[in-house]
Amino acid sequence: MDLIQAVQGRDKVGVAASLKAGNDANVVDAHGMTALMHAVALKNIELVKLLIEAKADVDHQDLLGQTALMLAAGRNFLGAVKQLIAARADLTKVAKSRITALGFAQEKGHTEAAKLLKNAGASS
Repeated sequence: MDLIQAVQGRDKVGVAASLKAGNDANVVDAHGMTALMHAVALKNIELVKLLIEAKADVDHQDLLGQTALMLAAGRNFLGAVKQLIAARADLTKVAKSRITALGFAQEKGHTEAAKLLKNAGASS
């Protein structure tokens, strides 16, 4: 099973098996999104943790220039924001829209996500 399909199906066993079989944790779909980004979009913390442990690129930017951290901040997915900060995600990355992860949190009114990012050293 394709890693991204396993993530989209919320199949933790399938994701783990795919990674164990040596499949690339950084495979991308037609939109440039990685399995990690899909896990964030689905707000699935177990898969986020699993993919980070498998050395998924936390700073990969999709075709819109967004990272997993930007997606997490924009969706107020605090667990993923914490995990990505702990994995040393780049707080300074800028999407094509010229917005950082902190900007996505602020734009959506997600004050807790913004606070986590600011405490980690992010600036507007």
